[in-house]
Amino acid sequence: MKRLALIALLALALVPATFALQPQVRVIHASPDAPGVDILVNDTILAFENAVFGDITDFAELGAGVYNTKVVPTGAGPSSAVIEADLNLQWFKRYTVIATGTLDDIQPIVLTNDETTLQLPGRARVRFLHASPDAPAVDIKVEDGPYLFQNVAFREVGEYVDVPEATVNVEVYVAGTDALVLTIPALSFEAGNSYTAYAVGFAGGESPSLGALLSVDTGSPFPIEVQIGGGGGDDDDDDEGGNNTQVIEDREDDIEDVFDRIRARFGRNR
Repeated sequence: MKRLALIALLALALVPATFALQPQVRVIHASPDAPGVDILVNDTILAFENAVFGDITDFAELGAGVYNTKVVPTGAGPSSAVIEADLNLQWFKRYTVIATGTLDDIQPIVLTNDETTLQLPGRARVRFLHASPDAPAVDIKVEDGPYLFQNVAFREVGEYVDVPEATVNVEVYVAGTDALVLTIPALSFEAGNSYTAYAVGFAGGESPSLGALLSVDTGSPFPIEVQIGGGGGDDDDDDEGGNNTQVIEDREDDIEDVFDRIRARFGRNR
């Protein structure tokens, strides 16, 4: 067990602080007329509580595997689910589950951030999700600069594009026109990070009105740990702050796979 703990620590020393080994999941409430919600995992685990419109939860860490996830009104049980999805969570990935649409047409969208994708030096990445249920297709551009995404319709995703490190104003236009519908001021893109911008709310004058959210997709080096079933294994060897170590200690068969992924990411040979 001590040998495995040492291997785990060596593995973690090779990766950046925000590099996820275990899969991580978060939830974004983007349904403008839906109430606050809880997120249940496998019917019994309360992963997130009372998320309201516009909330972006912290990342929660789970073991790799398939999990049934239900979105229910705050305080309700699994039979009251307004969204249900089975998530197949894989190593080295972060997942963002977005509740989109109005309450009578609420649907989840799952976005993935692959931690094995290298980024260019001095550059960030940004993508865009159209989550405003009554807004037309839109174009997204930097003020006095280039277009980032064009003709993105409701529930469509403009995939990641590389952008220089900068703080910029971003403009949202009705697709193919010069009709400006939203300005997002002072968006800061830091080199090495990945971001997702979201158009949310109602465009037609109802409340909440059209607005934007920005999430940092590179996540937290210390995510919430969600225990499923028996949890992390051998409690006698679990020490303070040892979540990442314990995860790898309990999965000896996955150690070589971890190193293969790290070698592939950083170009390190055996």
